[in-house]
Amino acid sequence: MIRKLMKTAIGVAAFAVIAGPVYAKDLVIGIGAALTGVDPHWHNNGQNNSNNSHVFETLIKMDAKGNLAPGLATSWEAVSPTKYAVSLRKDVRFHDGSPFTAKDVLFSFDRVGKGVPNSPGSFAGFLKGITDIAAVDDHTVHFTTEKPIPLIFKNIGRIFIVSEKHGKGAKTEDYTTGKANIGTGPYKFGRWVPGASVEYVRNDDYWGGKEPWTKVTFQIMKNDSSRLAALLAGDVDMISAVPTTDIQRLKSDKRLQLWTSPTTRFTMFVPGFVQEPDKTEHFAAKDGSPLKENPFRKLKVRQALNLAIDRDVIVERVNQGQAVRARQYLPEGMFGYIDGYDMSVFDPKKAKQLMTEAGYPDGFQVTIHTSNDRIVNAVKTIQTAAQMWTRHLGMKVKVETMPHSVFSKRRGKLELPLYMSSWGNSLMDPMGIINPNVMSYNKEKRTGRANRGRYSNAEVDRLGELAAVEVDTEKRERLSQQALKLAMDDVAMMPIVFWVFTWGTQPGLTYTPRIDQNTLAMSVREK
Repeated sequence: MIRKLMKTAIGVAAFAVIAGPVYAKDLVIGIGAALTGVDPHWHNNGQNNSNNSHVFETLIKMDAKGNLAPGLATSWEAVSPTKYAVSLRKDVRFHDGSPFTAKDVLFSFDRVGKGVPNSPGSFAGFLKGITDIAAVDDHTVHFTTEKPIPLIFKNIGRIFIVSEKHGKGAKTEDYTTGKANIGTGPYKFGRWVPGASVEYVRNDDYWGGKEPWTKVTFQIMKNDSSRLAALLAGDVDMISAVPTTDIQRLKSDKRLQLWTSPTTRFTMFVPGFVQEPDKTEHFAAKDGSPLKENPFRKLKVRQALNLAIDRDVIVERVNQGQAVRARQYLPEGMFGYIDGYDMSVFDPKKAKQLMTEAGYPDGFQVTIHTSNDRIVNAVKTIQTAAQMWTRHLGMKVKVETMPHSVFSKRRGKLELPLYMSSWGNSLMDPMGIINPNVMSYNKEKRTGRANRGRYSNAEVDRLGELAAVEVDTEKRERLSQQALKLAMDDVAMMPIVFWVFTWGTQPGLTYTPRIDQNTLAMSVREK
């Protein structure tokens, strides 16, 4: 449904410039997850980041395979072990025509560092260790750090650059209305209808060249079947997250084209360490009476729950083979992966023994939570796990699912003692797991920003701190592996499956699949 609208040239001057008819093409994309906001610094969320990258840009980009590539910066280098120089692209303008300079970089990083009010997921962790950011001139920025930071270019590449002119004094609401939503990207912000759609219009003066799509509309279509039906009917040009249950059948369907990529995102269960028995209704004894303690603080309970999950069933039956069994927090082959280590062993007999040793021979009752509009096959996955825990451990398990907007708020308030979520390692590095997920939550140190189970291990923190500043590659990998192994031995999280992500387009379109799962209009082209 690429809508083509012929524009008629009016006047002699227009005719002289436009030798023939010009076609304006609209692109409509159906996505399964809703945005939680359009302020690019408010919520570090995969869907938000994907959509915001149409309007805003970062200094250094990540290409489809996860490699660093020039963005608003043309080059970057380490001047010394603790000073890093970034050269900015010249002749770039914001959507209002004002020039992009180093002042905008300083303003953007300062806004992130100070924190956006009521943020459910801050970007400030990416600034950890940076002690000073200075503009040498209009197109050169120096970053000074307390210690060497091997990942500094990946980190600063996660911060969207906003206009100082429009951002000074602006609140999140000003980005929502569009007042401050002024970037340098290939598209301009149109409007956002929460839970329904977000629209962009082409930036004809984009420094990287004009995009083929005059207008791009992302329609929120949470129901998998409805989203696929819309593509097959021609109501949309493309969809993200093609249902795994339909992929084998669709491979021979000429009404669409499939584009697939492995990802670093995995589904996992997160146990809560901070909930107290007298202050939560989500776990209790089998008869409903209060427990004396939080059972998830016991290692043997966490080990039992992990051992009682048959991940092969979730891969083959729930995901129809369109997933990879998660043995660790990193996919096999990634820097930091530990050869031979396997958290995915299914051993119900040992699981039952451990649960008995923990003091729960008949299990206990628990309510487990997840979002129903963000994780691939979320409902089937959590229900399958619940059945396994009931069958193998004697647990009494209740499942509650809800929209991600509700789930993320409850999770952020630490209300949920055992929940299922997912995490995408956008850094493509062990520190993309260690710092946000398994290091202790510390607002001042900017660690544990996604550690909503509040797992804490002083040795993991120590190793994570060392790995974050180690410039020797072999030593950094060894430190990272030690930190990860400790957290995995502790069952800080229970990894289930790594996602295999599939997009679908109309036959006349091509899409460049991305390991980070981002669905970008900039990656869609006509054949």
